[in-house]
Amino acid sequence: MSGSSSAGPARETTLHRLSTTLHATLGLLVLQLILGAYAVAEVSYPSSPLSVSQYLMGQGNGAVLAHIALAVLILLLGLVAVVLAFSARRVGLGVETLLGLVFVAVAALGGYRFLFVTYQRNTALLLMVGGFVAALVFYAIALVSTRRTLRTPPAAPA
Repeated sequence: MSGSSSAGPARETTLHRLSTTLHATLGLLVLQLILGAYAVAEVSYPSSPLSVSQYLMGQGNGAVLAHIALAVLILLLGLVAVVLAFSARRVGLGVETLLGLVFVAVAALGGYRFLFVTYQRNTALLLMVGGFVAALVFYAIALVSTRRTLRTPPAAPA
């Protein structure tokens, strides 16, 4: 790497961190989809919705609580991915990770509506599942882009 600027190795380290973050996010998204499918199919919900504070106090079903906690973790990892992508000065990756984060937020909104607003309506469920699947797609695209960027040799100085 002779002749390359000192930003090159730092950017490569940031891209490796982004790759690790994206791998973790994708794994957690798959786990989230499985846990969500279990929660919808197997959990008995009360006849009237619990309040947010009741869920925060641990009064909801364990699978649903785990699903909520995992969504928060995925949102945080998504934010980390956006920061890493933009700090690596890769606008395309930044946009891909930002879209992934937006769709995780859409899924979280669907989950909130499912539990607290429309209470178990299919439209909220579809919003939740669609958001997680779209996030999965965008994070997978970002991971492929990151790996491709890491494999591309640096440009030779003119």
